[in-house]
Amino acid sequence: MEKRKALIFDMDGTMFDTEPISYRFWREISARYGYDLDRTVFDQMLGRDDLRIKPLCEAAFGPDYPYEKVVQEKVAAQMEYYKSHDILCHNVK
Repeated sequence: MEKRKALIFDMDGTMFDTEPISYRFWREISARYGYDLDRTVFDQMLGRDDLRIKPLCEAAFGPDYPYEKVVQEKVAAQMEYYKSHDILCHNVK
């Protein structure tokens, strides 16, 4: 298998449909710490950066939510996933 040399992050979903993958790992990693990050919370996170996502998580789960740990593990898990899985590409014209 050919090793990928680059990865493009498409924050608004125009080129790649990464939302289901991101949601999967937000849920899985949050669950490891005892938090149920459901679709309602995730939908509020869409299109936002860390400065805006962290307060959403703290509002949903309280100040003890381990945001930095969750983000670090979520990003690592998602990057590992991309090494062996294809991402759905939208038909961009």
